[in-house]
Amino acid sequence: MPDTPLFTPHGRHPLTPVEMEALWRAEDARDPELAAALFALRNARPAPAPAQCRPDFLIIGTMKGGTTSLYDHICRHPQVVERRPKEIHYFSMRRDRSEDWYRSFFAGRRPGELMGEASPSYFDMPFPDTPARIAALAPTAHLFLILADPARRAVSEYYHDLRWSKQAVDAGGFVAPGEELNVARLRADLEAGAPYLRTGFYEKRMPLWEAPLAAGKLSLLTQQALRDDPAAVTAQAWAALGLPEAPLDRETLRRLNRNRYPAPAQEVRDFLAELYADTVEAMRRNYGVAL
Repeated sequence: MPDTPLFTPHGRHPLTPVEMEALWRAEDARDPELAAALFALRNARPAPAPAQCRPDFLIIGTMKGGTTSLYDHICRHPQVVERRPKEIHYFSMRRDRSEDWYRSFFAGRRPGELMGEASPSYFDMPFPDTPARIAALAPTAHLFLILADPARRAVSEYYHDLRWSKQAVDAGGFVAPGEELNVARLRADLEAGAPYLRTGFYEKRMPLWEAPLAAGKLSLLTQQALRDDPAAVTAQAWAALGLPEAPLDRETLRRLNRNRYPAPAQEVRDFLAELYADTVEAMRRNYGVAL
């Protein structure tokens, strides 16, 4: 990553929430330890005992399923401390890091406050020991899994990956001729095991999470429900965390991290609907989740 300034230049407009998220993502990519230290410093709070330095909740997935919005909404409660960046990926992509390294991200809070993180890779990258490792380090943490319609999710991730691969800053106008998703591309990528398609087969990874689900420590949510009634889903999440009711300005609940892309052709929608038909049915039949 280029060594570019991460702080707002003099005279520039105040950072928007989207710009702030990008800032923390960049800082985390450059130096996760520094990002954790900056969070604690920014909040000017003494570090609690090591046993308290652990998440109270984790949003475990899925990518392009609404994790950013759900995390934002949960953090609207006055007893929840928001941390940026929201993604740590300790139990997946950063499995080689120490437990002390992970605990450092949860040092900037006072007793009675809750803190969590949202790393979609915990569900999307099915390491068999991830649930057990989470339970060992954070035995009282509540887990949230938010799932999107797998066909829509696949299209969104395809264009998300395309945008980032081209290092585009502007979310619009990044699709070049030949890059727009079509059935031929879908068939080739499916044969190659492309992650943006493989991720949507939720039912294949759900067995890993049967234990916390059966114990009432995992809440299954959907992106559609979050879109239809964000206040109700937020209240449901707060209740799962044992938080008291709190005022919630429904007008401020925005969909975050939205990915703009060309509307898929009908043949693309038909292909994906058929591809994920068994997934949609299995999630409805086995888990009561309507995608």
